Order: sequence, then structure tokens, then C-alpha cells
Amino acid sequence: MKTLPKVLLVISGIAVFLQPAFGHHSIAAVFNQKEEATISGIVSEFHFVNPHANLRIKVTDENGVEEEWDIEMDGRLNLTNGNITAASFTPG
Repeated sequence: MKTLPKVLLVISGIAVFLQPAFGHHSIAAVFNQKEEATISGIVSEFHFVNPHANLRIKVTDENGVEEEWDIEMDGRLNLTNGNITAASFTPG
């Protein structure tokens, strides 16, 4: 019975250190899953890196104003599983 408190202490310690990892992946504050958006523009950069790929697109809005959109994507493994590779987006 003396090992049970030690095991609980170790599990509690691991849980405390893992908790920030779960908070890091919350996108609820910056992403609305109920709304769909379609954009079109010119790719300026694509970085196929971990932990998140990054796509930059130059978009011209309905008033003719050009702005650059920065799209944070999933990691390389998940993108590759969805048939997106480093060659999927090229500048221009």
C-alpha cells in the first residue's frame, strides 16, 4: 500500500506538465467552425514545416484593396495524409 501514494504523485506530476499542451491546441478563440469562407488570390509563400505549415496569399477584396492572408495549417503528417505536399502550393 505504500507504493500507491507514490504512483498517484507521479501521475499527478505528469498531468500537471501535460496540461499546457492541451491548451496550446485550442482554436476556439480564433476559428469559427460554423462559418465557411472562400478566398482566392496569389500564393506568395508556402512553408511546409512542423508544427504547423503556413500559407500566405495575396488577396484583393471587393474594393480593390490588396491584403495578405496568413493561413496556419495542420502539421506535415496530417497534410501529407490529406495529399498536400511541399509542392502543392508554389508562389505565383
